[in-house]
Amino acid sequence: MNEPRQKEAVPVVYPQYLAAPWQEDDEVSLVDLWLELRPYRRLFWGVFAALLAAGIVFALFVYQEKYTLNTAIQIGTIESGGKIVKLESPESLKGKLTSAIVPAVTAKWLKKNPDLERFKTEVSSPKNSAIVIVRNKVSDAQLAVFTAFQQAVADAVLKDHQQLVALYQSNIRDQLIAARARLQELEDPRTLQMQLDRLKLELQAAERKLQHLQETEKVIARGGKEAVLRSMTDEQKQLVLNDRGEVDDRVLQARYEEILLSNRVQQDQQAQAVEATRLKFDEVKLAHQRKVEAQQRKVDSLQSRLDAFNVSRVVSPPVRSVAPAGLSRKLMLVLVVFAAGFVAFVAVLLALFRDKVREREQEQS
Repeated sequence: MNEPRQKEAVPVVYPQYLAAPWQEDDEVSLVDLWLELRPYRRLFWGVFAALLAAGIVFALFVYQEKYTLNTAIQIGTIESGGKIVKLESPESLKGKLTSAIVPAVTAKWLKKNPDLERFKTEVSSPKNSAIVIVRNKVSDAQLAVFTAFQQAVADAVLKDHQQLVALYQSNIRDQLIAARARLQELEDPRTLQMQLDRLKLELQAAERKLQHLQETEKVIARGGKEAVLRSMTDEQKQLVLNDRGEVDDRVLQARYEEILLSNRVQQDQQAQAVEATRLKFDEVKLAHQRKVEAQQRKVDSLQSRLDAFNVSRVVSPPVRSVAPAGLSRKLMLVLVVFAAGFVAFVAVLLALFRDKVREREQEQS
């Protein structure tokens, strides 16, 4: 029998777009890399030392740490409609500061300090508070200048608010002066006495009228019908005559009784008027006391409104933060070390690249 034919091996051909199989020779050796870079160690340490020295000098003698300088201004309060309200909303004051006060003071400060570079002033306000904070970033060398700057900004705010407070207080003070004058007038004993004297004159007049009615009744009673007839006018007498021209006794008697009844009714009315006038003395005294108490309450209310004015004030003068706002000097030194090492390493790589290029050029030539 014929032996089976062995299959011939088919060579494997990788397409060009596929990566060739990994070979051990392609591995990067750290030893080889070190041997390549070792000749440039003097360059590395030279560049590193030079940059490190320059960075230390910059960090220690040139670089200035920046700190935040803050001034806190509390907005004052006034009384309005029975409620204590802010003299000005924080949003309104922030807008006034950023658009008017800070630019004006900044321009004045730059003119006063020509060596000072243009700077930024931040204005903020904590949520749900009546405090506005003015903030600058300054170095220790600028601390005195910016402290005076923030004080000038705060003084401008306080001056503006004092004008508003003075306007409100002026109106209330005028009312308070008038109210106190009226209270003093009411508390003067002569004021009440004048009312009582007028009431006394009214009572005396009412008593005299009552006495006159009583005396009139007595006169009518003593004189009888004849006295009534004598007091009549000619026209009235015609009313009591009969057809024969004689006095009708019944008509005269009715007229007599009518006059007596009218007099007694008037006496009753006048007696009531006298009694009512006498009762008025206590009513006048009580009403006067109520007026005094009401006026005192008005004075107290106006004084309370005046006392409710709480002028704006600086609750925190310019204060420098403890920690730097940006890079501290220590962090700057650390960055200098890393930056010097990185630049020195890059310098070594560039030198290595330069030498390799020269070797290749020599081989080709």
